[in-house]
Amino acid sequence: MRKKCRDSFGIATHAVKQVVKAAFSEFPHLERLQALVDVENVASQRVLEKAGFQREGVLRKYVVIKGKSRDMITFSVLPNDPLS
Repeated sequence: MRKKCRDSFGIATHAVKQVVKAAFSEFPHLERLQALVDVENVASQRVLEKAGFQREGVLRKYVVIKGKSRDMITFSVLPNDPLS
């Protein structure tokens, strides 16, 4: 039987939510937090969505990793957005 990934227990989502709360609390002038995720990293995309981030769009060929152009998805959360 395979062991479940740690994210399946919500650890990463909980951590992201705590960081978002702390960032907006410590820096009240912040207008938004933004995250970039590789299009193939579905697990990280899900963590951000579960933490209340909204998907904004795809940045095509945004970054080069190991000599290869990669598309990235941008996510953001605003101070008044509900954290899921």
